[in-house]
Amino acid sequence: MRDRSALISKLSESGASRAAYIRAKVGVLISSQLRALRLRRFGTQERFAHEANMKQSRVSAMECPGAVNFNLETLVRAAATFRVGLKVEFVPFSQMLRWENSFSQDNFDVVKIEEDVAYLNPGQQALMPSTPVPPTPPKWLDALRDQSLGSTEYDPRRGLSVGLPQPSIQIPGAGDERALPIPVSASVAGIGTSDKLQLSGSGQ
Repeated sequence: MRDRSALISKLSESGASRAAYIRAKVGVLISSQLRALRLRRFGTQERFAHEANMKQSRVSAMECPGAVNFNLETLVRAAATFRVGLKVEFVPFSQMLRWENSFSQDNFDVVKIEEDVAYLNPGQQALMPSTPVPPTPPKWLDALRDQSLGSTEYDPRRGLSVGLPQPSIQIPGAGDERALPIPVSASVAGIGTSDKLQLSGSGQ
């Protein structure tokens, strides 16, 4: 914590320190992106260097963090060779830090122009429907509705709700019988086809 406070103080007071800090962070991230896309698109440095009209030694240096001071033209040539766009943006230090912490060279990839549907067809709607289609009610729901169990309601988000008629037991008495109600509840856990109706009851 003390080291971080010292770094923040140093960056706040010194423009040279800020420049060195930004240069180091951006250098690592650009080199990592170049290497990730080169491996995905071309495999070897030689193939990428040929397509980008660069020397293989230059490509090797570009992929080594801190070995090259990148200029905009170099990045433009690399982006064109990868068939992707390029975004240069001024951001807060916090956003730059989040970018660094979340970046993964193994997972990094960029859609090529010929596969960029949003660019090729900007007016095209998303393939996924705006309102999700509710899942099909479980098969056992119809079977429950066929039974004399009272009202049955099914909500895809909340599951199944069954209103059971109130059962009773007959208590023989002196010449007569009394019907005592038994409170009963019913619930279904989840909405899968293997779910079981759970009944619980109590009475006195």
